[in-house]
Amino acid sequence: MVSVEGPVETHSWTRTRSPIPRIKRMFSAKISIPRRPSQNHRCTIPTEVIRNVGHHTSSLRDVLSISLTCQRARKVLVPRLYATVELRTNRHCKVALEAFSASPKVTHHIRILIVRPNNVERTPQGDYLDEELIAGLISTLAIRMPLLRSFYWDGLEMPKDELWLALRRFCPLLKSVGTSVGYLPIRNTDSLFDFRDLKTFILSVKSDSLEWLLDERPTPEKLPRRCWQMLLEHCPNLQELKIGGSAPSPRIFDTRHVTAGRWPRLRKLTLGDMRLQPPDHDRGASPISTLDQFLIVHPRLQEVSFLQPGGDGFPSTLSLPFASLPNMTSFSGPSRYLRCLPHPENIQHLSITTLHHCLSAFPRTYALLKAMPSLLSLTLWIDLTFANRNIIQDDNNIFRNLLECCPSLLHFEVFCFTRPSFHLKDFSAALCRSPRLRSFSLTKVYKPSDEDMSHTAVRIARDNPHIQQFSFRYTQDSWLTHDSGSVKQFGQYGVLAGDDGLPTSILAHEWGFKVFGQPYSRHYVHDLESSKTRRSSGSSRSSWSSSERARSPRPPPDR
Repeated sequence: MVSVEGPVETHSWTRTRSPIPRIKRMFSAKISIPRRPSQNHRCTIPTEVIRNVGHHTSSLRDVLSISLTCQRARKVLVPRLYATVELRTNRHCKVALEAFSASPKVTHHIRILIVRPNNVERTPQGDYLDEELIAGLISTLAIRMPLLRSFYWDGLEMPKDELWLALRRFCPLLKSVGTSVGYLPIRNTDSLFDFRDLKTFILSVKSDSLEWLLDERPTPEKLPRRCWQMLLEHCPNLQELKIGGSAPSPRIFDTRHVTAGRWPRLRKLTLGDMRLQPPDHDRGASPISTLDQFLIVHPRLQEVSFLQPGGDGFPSTLSLPFASLPNMTSFSGPSRYLRCLPHPENIQHLSITTLHHCLSAFPRTYALLKAMPSLLSLTLWIDLTFANRNIIQDDNNIFRNLLECCPSLLHFEVFCFTRPSFHLKDFSAALCRSPRLRSFSLTKVYKPSDEDMSHTAVRIARDNPHIQQFSFRYTQDSWLTHDSGSVKQFGQYGVLAGDDGLPTSILAHEWGFKVFGQPYSRHYVHDLESSKTRRSSGSSRSSWSSSERARSPRPPPDR
């Protein structure tokens, strides 16, 4: 604050008296400026304390807030902020990569890099991004990422060889590699297959359109020979393997060679829509399939996922002895495989990929869930559009019965594409049946009569004080797979509680599309006690560190 010393003028200016002399005296007066308090209030917190606080803080938004308190805190927490970088939208890709090019010291701290150009869920129509340009920027930055340990490309097509060559040359610690593939052929000469001693390898199928469904089912294609050489001969310490995409997939790979693999340290296995065994007329009479044998010889498997196996590409059932898969705690797959698991009592995380399309399918699911007393998280896919049901009564009973079958459940995720959709207030009432539940995620078809998403969030928080965080995803239409579809609105909410344990406010992040397709995004805090909302809307600042931000939504097919 600036103060002016001297006598105070009490009269007003008049035309007969010039103000110039007084102005001169005012500017020549002595000015007293108080000392800046920062000189006496330097940050005295030990560096190790700041580092430990950042390490044990789960929210990157909170870590960022701490880093902004002083330069010393930022210097200490920069490695934590940029250890994991996930670019979820086209805007993130453009802004973050340009910023990294101008700040080479920041990229030095990146250990995990996930790039999702033209993300099907988060890219608006007409916002197609040149993926070759993005891959080229990453190739240039590779020399500045010596600590990179994991890289995953999730675009519409696999990047060109220049990217893999740069990563192999400049990132000696890189042991986890993954990429999506689109419609372009996979060549035997691709440098992707020159990596050695990988711990994680991911080859997923990506599609931005379902037009291919109008044609016949795609013919199985073989993966390059060098791909299998890399996996079977040069990656003996493989811990995670994913091949293929969710059914229905536009590309089906013949992956029978995968069952010949022997990886003693394999912990996580994900197999998509593919051919894992010969056609019916070529099969032997052995009651134990090659898939069974593969699972038996990998006792360290903890997570197994089958992305809707069906048809003659997979065995119709599993025949596993009681001693197999003793360490498996997470399973994703159809109900017919779920019934064959040797240790259902050990399952803590379950995703049933079979579509529940009629009411008669649920009693079998109830019985399976009751045999899993350790279940902590559950994911289901429901579409009762063509079922003969009582819209209000049957929907309420389904959610209530599901939760009652899992008394220890902590997280509940539902993909429900039933039309007409259920009322969210009824869903909120069903959540009260599971007092141990701490979080949930709901994906449903958007309908114009839905109340404002923020109002629904307030209702959920007030009716269910045991819920700590939850999310809503309203889709444009039904999805054919769990991981691909058009989103109309998305909301993610965290609930803050007072000393009495009751919710006091909601931290919210919402994004979506307006009437004419214009994307929007906003963060706000809603006070449940006074019903006040502190909202910041418009385009938010992009975050380059991992999971704390996500903005716009989705891409158009152009192939």
